[in-house]
Amino acid sequence: HLKRMQPSGHHVAQEMYGARGWVAHHNTDVWGDCAPQDNYLASAMWQMGGAWLSTHIWEHYAFTQDRTFLEEYYPIMEGAARFFADTMIREDDGKLCISPSVSPENEFELPNGEVGCMCDDAAMDQQIVYELFRDVIRAGDILGHDVSEYRELLPRLRPTVISADGRIMEWMSADKKEIEIGHRHISHLFALYPGQQITAKDPDIMAAARKTLETRLAH
Repeated sequence: HLKRMQPSGHHVAQEMYGARGWVAHHNTDVWGDCAPQDNYLASAMWQMGGAWLSTHIWEHYAFTQDRTFLEEYYPIMEGAARFFADTMIREDDGKLCISPSVSPENEFELPNGEVGCMCDDAAMDQQIVYELFRDVIRAGDILGHDVSEYRELLPRLRPTVISADGRIMEWMSADKKEIEIGHRHISHLFALYPGQQITAKDPDIMAAARKTLETRLAH
C-alpha cells in the first residue's frame, strides 16, 4: 500500500509544498490518495501520515533482519524523510519546526483568548520526524547510502519538552493552553510509544510521561 501511495504523495509534495519526496496527510484510501481530506483543520492538514507509516519499514526490518526487504523499501522511507528535509523551517535559534502542524484533533487557547489548532510546534510532529530520520540513518548505514543530510538535521529537531507542571508539552510554546485536559488522544506521547525517545534511561522525562497519562485519565 505504501508503494501505491508514493506516486500520489509525490504529486502532493510537489504541487502543495514545492518539495521533493512524498507526503501523506491524515487518511488515505484503497487508491493511495495522499491529499488532505475533509475540512476539519484539527486533522485534515496533518501531514505526518506517510512519515509515520514509513517508520514501520524499519520496524519490520528490525524484527526480521531481512536485508532484501530493507533494500526494496528504503526509497519509500527515504522519500518520506526527504519531504521534511525540504519543508522544515529554520527558527532563529537554529532549531527546525514543521509547518503546518497540528496535534491531532486537539485545540489550544492563546493568551488573547483566540482558539486554534494549526501551528508550527506540535510535539507529535517533531517526534515522528525524529523517529523517521533516525530510521533512515540506521537503514542507510546498513545499505551504504549517503545519509549525511539526515545526520545533520536530526540534532536540530526540537526535543520533547517538560512543562512547568511536570508534564510533556503537547505544543512546544508555553503560550498555548490546552482546552480539553482529558482529550482522548495523547499524541504528544508518541515519543514514548510507538516511538523510542522517551525511555527509562531518563527518569525525569519518564516521570513526565507518566504524569501526562495520569492527568489525561483524571479528566
